[in-house]
Amino acid sequence: MLLSAYPVSAACFLNLRVIGGTSGQPLALAWDVVSGSVTYEVRESRDNFATSINTTVFSPGFVIPRRASRSTKLNYRVTAQLGAGLLAASGTGALTDACVEQIEVTIPADPAFRQLTRRAIVPIVGSTRGANGSFFRTSLEMRSTIGNQHGRIIFRPAGTKPSDSDPSVRYAFEGTGLLLQWRDVVEATGASGLGSLEIVPDDSSEPIIPATRIRLYQEGEAGTFGTYTAPVYPFDYLTPVQFTVQMPADGARVNLGFRTLGSAVTIKAILYDSVGRIRRFHDIGLPANYTVMDSISAIMGGHVDPGERVVFLPAGSVIGFHTLTDNQTNDPALFIAPVKQSTSNVGDYIQ
Repeated sequence: MLLSAYPVSAACFLNLRVIGGTSGQPLALAWDVVSGSVTYEVRESRDNFATSINTTVFSPGFVIPRRASRSTKLNYRVTAQLGAGLLAASGTGALTDACVEQIEVTIPADPAFRQLTRRAIVPIVGSTRGANGSFFRTSLEMRSTIGNQHGRIIFRPAGTKPSDSDPSVRYAFEGTGLLLQWRDVVEATGASGLGSLEIVPDDSSEPIIPATRIRLYQEGEAGTFGTYTAPVYPFDYLTPVQFTVQMPADGARVNLGFRTLGSAVTIKAILYDSVGRIRRFHDIGLPANYTVMDSISAIMGGHVDPGERVVFLPAGSVIGFHTLTDNQTNDPALFIAPVKQSTSNVGDYIQ
């Protein structure tokens, strides 16, 4: 931890220091009161202040609002700002900087945060009987992109809490361009039914998920009908992601689903009729690390008509999705709530 002070005016020192971080106390900055200061500016940076996040506080102290998946260094710069009243005697009337000090802080690794983010998730998979005599399956293809890629593929059954005993299958690659395939990956884990899939690299593995192609498909007398998807990364959904479901005309059915992350979540649903008027509100509450999928009418607690639209506003970390399935062919399509910026690995994160 490095501490360096930069006096801007006559002998002025903040005595900037780090406190907390043990016995459950949050990591925080503390400094001495500077006589005459009305505000303190706290700047946080990961690139030596080429860019920064700035916060204004009105008393000496600042709780560091960060958690990291691996030990990470951040720089903080605190500036005491003097008000007009104190400076009037010197002929200066504007708010001005009195003194500045800088400190380097190491944010320790948070094991729970690392466990949450060191995985990729397919929010819905299955191996189960479908409508009209069909069978719903999930195929998985993995191809190594670098050496030393190995870990577990874990099936989390819908409607249950995650457990260390949840069914899984291992993957391991010792070179690049190698291929593993499962016609029914849920069945390969020894399970059946609906749920979500997690791809979890071992701690000793590279933090890059192998190139992955997933197909959700219905298998029937006429062959297979399905859609391709890819895993998503929990870090992208830690900030709540709003999404919309537009109901189709007759001829297709909609199932709605959620995969919560880390903690319980509440979701506000707003149902609009076909001309855009609000018809009703509905609240959805879900436990942590939970997968659910059902018809949109069942989850909304009432019928949702063709042409209507539902907007979902989560208050928490959750992956929302819905499926659109043709009533005649059982051909499914999967739509996952889109994020503005997509992660490409399960490496080092700070939030």
